[in-house]
Amino acid sequence: MKGLVASVYIGIQVESNWTKKPLYLLYLFASPIASIFTVIIIYGMLGGNLKSDLFYFALFGSLFYYFLADTFFNTAFSVIDDREHYRVLKYIIVSKTKYFTYTLGRGVGKAILTLISITMNLLWIIPVLKIHISFQLFPLIAGLSVGFVGALGLALAFSGYYLLSIRSETS
Repeated sequence: MKGLVASVYIGIQVESNWTKKPLYLLYLFASPIASIFTVIIIYGMLGGNLKSDLFYFALFGSLFYYFLADTFFNTAFSVIDDREHYRVLKYIIVSKTKYFTYTLGRGVGKAILTLISITMNLLWIIPVLKIHISFQLFPLIAGLSVGFVGALGLALAFSGYYLLSIRSETS
């Protein structure tokens, strides 16, 4: 368990590029805004109804896409980061923590950061656009959990593939 907690911490630190936390929180807030504004501008330009269910589907879909995509890509590419960018993969492999636990922790760390980002953006989107939300909590949590486990499972499979693939020099 200590290895998983340490891996989550390292994952958060690597993702934040070891920067100050308030500055990184600002980045977490600002990063999904481009996709949110893209959806709003497209619907505004095309004369769509900003109160339609299709608009809400596109808006929340573009926001929650980050949860699955960031979890998947960060976990899968952590092998390439550690091996080719930081050149520490061999030290991680010989450490006491199993590599699977380390990779899982990196994915969970990114998922936590992404959930913080989504929550911060939902807190301003809902009042500004005057969105009335009625949802059932259990299906939402169940859907997010299944999506997270699926994305993390695929990411771990891809990280295993990247672990066995040849090095590609990036520097």
